[in-house]
Amino acid sequence: MKHISEITESFYQFSSDDLKLLRRRMYKTQQEMADLLGFKDRASICFYEKEHNKMSKQKALLCNLMKNYMEMNNDS
Repeated sequence: MKHISEITESFYQFSSDDLKLLRRRMYKTQQEMADLLGFKDRASICFYEKEHNKMSKQKALLCNLMKNYMEMNNDS
């Protein structure tokens, strides 16, 4: 069984592949995703999707929450 700190820490990480998949599942452009996450422009999303930047814990948490919300709604 995973320790609670391992579970919590995993919510603060979001891979570049996960970001691209989430954006596509949400039918968002890079600009729309940037707006949703509070970035200035689509270049930030492009950099994250290409793994040039590490996403902040806050942005990773937000992405994980969106991903889990979508998964919960697809199951119903």
